Formats: sequence, C-alpha cells, structure tokens
Amino acid sequence: MKYNKEQLALINNKNPKVLVAANCGTGKTASLIGAVVQYRKEHLEERIDVITFTRAATSELRDKLALQHIYDVNISTIHVWSREHLKRLGDLYHFTVKILQEAEIKEILKGLIAKNTTKVKLEILYNVIMGNRKVEVSDNYMRAIDSLCRKYVKYKRANDLYDFTDYPLYLYNKLKQYGEKIYSTDALFVDELQDIDEEQYVLFELVEANKKFYIGDSKQAIYGFRGSCADIFEKFKDFDKETLINNYRSFQEIINYASTMYKYMENHLGSNNLIVSTVDYAEESDIVCMRGDGANVYVTNLFDITKDIINNVEVNTFKTATAFLKTKPMILCRTNKEVAAIQDLGWSDVSTIHQAKGLEYQNVILLDMGIKDKEDINIAYVGATRAEDNLMVIGFQQLFPIISKYQRDNLIIY
Repeated sequence: MKYNKEQLALINNKNPKVLVAANCGTGKTASLIGAVVQYRKEHLEERIDVITFTRAATSELRDKLALQHIYDVNISTIHVWSREHLKRLGDLYHFTVKILQEAEIKEILKGLIAKNTTKVKLEILYNVIMGNRKVEVSDNYMRAIDSLCRKYVKYKRANDLYDFTDYPLYLYNKLKQYGEKIYSTDALFVDELQDIDEEQYVLFELVEANKKFYIGDSKQAIYGFRGSCADIFEKFKDFDKETLINNYRSFQEIINYASTMYKYMENHLGSNNLIVSTVDYAEESDIVCMRGDGANVYVTNLFDITKDIINNVEVNTFKTATAFLKTKPMILCRTNKEVAAIQDLGWSDVSTIHQAKGLEYQNVILLDMGIKDKEDINIAYVGATRAEDNLMVIGFQQLFPIISKYQRDNLIIY
C-alpha cells in the first residue's frame, strides 16, 4: 500500500498513545491498517486487538489485513470483544454471564408498549432495540420508538439487566466490581472513535496496553441517539494527537462547500430557521483534496433560486436538477419518510444519511434539512462529503415534482 507523509508518520509513531483526527476521505482505514501491520512486524509475540463498530467493518479490516499477510490480529466489534473479556472475568471470579434472550426482551417490551400512549409493533421495536434502524416508518412513529427505547434502557438499569447491546457496560461494571483491569491486550487499535459512548471510553481506559491507537472524525459523530459522546476527542489528554487532512475522495469544491457549511452552522446554532441551503457560498478549506478541482456544486434555497456555487451565478432550478438526475445520483435524506416517498416514484438510488455513512458516491443530491444542534451539523456534513464528483443541495418539496416528471418523461423504473 502507498502512503503519504502524514500517514507514514502515524504508522511509524512510537508514542504508546496516539489519537488521530482523520478528516473525511483522508484514508482513515488505510492508515489504521498500516499502523497495525507495522506494530505486528515490530512486536511478533504481542496480542493485538482491533475494535470496530459494525460487522461489515470487521470483515473489511480482516480482508485488508490478509492482503498484507497479517492473520493473527484479533478483529471484532466492541460487543464481541467485550463478551470475550467478560467471559474470562466470569471464569476467574466464578460468576455466570447473564444476557437477556429474545423472548425475555420481547416480554419486557410488551409491558412497555401496553403502557405507552402510542402503540408500536413489537417486532419493529425489537429490531430497533437490537441496533437495526433501517425501518420504513413515519417520523412520528420513530419518535414513539425512540421513547420506548429510552424506557427499555431505564428498565434494564433499574433491574440490573443486560442484553447483547450492553456487553461493554456489563464488562465495565464487572471490572469495577472486582477492582480489575484488562491486561491481556498488548495493543489496542480503535476505529471510528467518534462513535463510542461514555461507558466505552472508560472501559478503554481500563485496558493496560503497551500501545493505544485511536482514529476517527469528530465531524462524523452522528449516533447521539445511541449514546455516542459528542466531545470524545477532548477527553484524551495524554495522547499524542495527530491529524489527517489530505482527502482522496472528493474534488476540492465539494470539501470547500462542506467545510464552509459546517463552520457557518457552528457559528449560527440557535438561529431560527437554520437550514443547509442557508449557505450558498464556499471558502477554501484546510482539507486538501488530492484530486484537485473539477466539481459542480449547486444549492437551491427555499425560494426556488438555485446558485452555481463554483461560478457564483444563479441557474434554472428545473433544468439544473433534471440534468443532475441524468447522472443517476445517490439522493441522501435526513428521514425515512423522505426515502420512502422517493422510492415510491421508482427511484431506487436513495438512502438516509445514517445508512450512507462510510460509503461514497460519484454524484450526490443532499436533501435540505433543518439544523437544530451539533449532531444535525454533523449529519449534513456526512451527507455532503459522500460526494466524489458533484453535489447538489435541494429541498424535498422542490425535488419531488422534478423527479416525478423526470421518471414520467423517461419511463424509467429502476
């Protein structure tokens, strides 16, 4: 694998604690893999644990390390890793690890649903509880589900119960109960650091490893509903802090716009009617795009005025959006309701921003969205930075009739 100078500096960093702020598209995964490979070459006998947050990411890392002929690294999700250490602790102190099973969880949920004002389907609630938010429901329905999720967590805590999603917390509580730490991990590498919650942070603090290498992007912290800690990067005081700023994904204009939007929104949080399309200009970003210039970026405001950000001119909204649709862009939405409505038109290249995190697309239409807090800014930023070549920001109400006419005119159902 080829690495740039800043990546090589991280890979060869001998500091026992390294924290990397990796901006979007800067080769985060490649840098993590390089650091693991280098550490393994220098420490042949040590146990290396690599923590991810999805099974897909686990498989990706395992495959890429195999290409580097590295097969003896323990790669797992935070939950599987915690379960392994919890079992070892149970064997040591002779306690049984008790995890709620599906039938037990559903029985608890039935009781919570019965007491709830808004009724929801048990199977949908159970799937969300287990981490699957890819459910096609209305926003009001999802709010009811989120409320029940919080009640379920409160019930578990009050009754000292744990399910599969609680393995990290379960492990932390048992370590504290027995005054223990984790000594069996010699080197701990953590991917997507921005997604960890408070309990996982303190759990990692109880790992007595010779090497800790954590990498992530605070601007891509979009899982607050799961309890992720928004200021996690600020908690690591004694780490050597590094940054990756060379973007390999997008043309410079896209990153310039995304960075400008992010900065503007941060400075204007709390303002009334703050939306992405408020920002219709772009300033130079600190992130350097190795592909250089070449993108088109369009922003349509609530008054149906579309601005070509690169050339600083107004353009026709209908013609511009129609031409953009011809490139078969991925349409990224804030809500499941928007996704469902666009799919009903026969347009299959559509997704929520949460589902698109970690992915990239040649051309992206980002649906305009309201900005109420820091996580909303992060969500909009993640959506915009999925684009490689071209980006358009436009409201749902403006885009919907354009897609409808485009589909009718072209008789395309795909």
